[in-house]
Amino acid sequence: MLFQDSPTSDERNRVDAENKSEESVMDFLTPLLAQFDKIYYDLAKRHGESYFGMWVLEEIGDRPEGVTQKQLCEILYSPKQTVNSLVASFVRRGLVETKPNSTDGRSRLHVLTAAGKEKLDAIRRDERMLGIYSLDGVSREELDQVRRVLCSIADRCTQGVAFLNANEPFPWEGGE
Repeated sequence: MLFQDSPTSDERNRVDAENKSEESVMDFLTPLLAQFDKIYYDLAKRHGESYFGMWVLEEIGDRPEGVTQKQLCEILYSPKQTVNSLVASFVRRGLVETKPNSTDGRSRLHVLTAAGKEKLDAIRRDERMLGIYSLDGVSREELDQVRRVLCSIADRCTQGVAFLNANEPFPWEGGE
């Protein structure tokens, strides 16, 4: 009799999932991500850039061989108009130049100018200083643990979105 009333492992997994999700991952992470967004916004403002503008500048700087508008749109999950407007502004301000793409004559590559590299160096210096200051007293093991947990959450969210997009049940609902 006792065993008939005991929950199955599937039922226990569902209950565990429901208990863990009383606060959704978005409820848990959104305030933290918003705080980091504000930090990035303040850093961008310090350097005379918009939040998104600094992100574009950093992405261009990460590719010294050059990057196309299409690649920037894919990296930044942004429409062409937004990226084009920022790149055009950087060109006018002398931070970015465009050059022909030798592998594809139709597209152009965006690269940092000397002034753009100087600005990016100042941004990166500030980012390094923030990192040193904010991580003072945090061990490598603690950082590795935080990274593992956050990567695991991100991986599970990615899998969860795939379940949702495929209209498939989650594992505790009878899915794989």
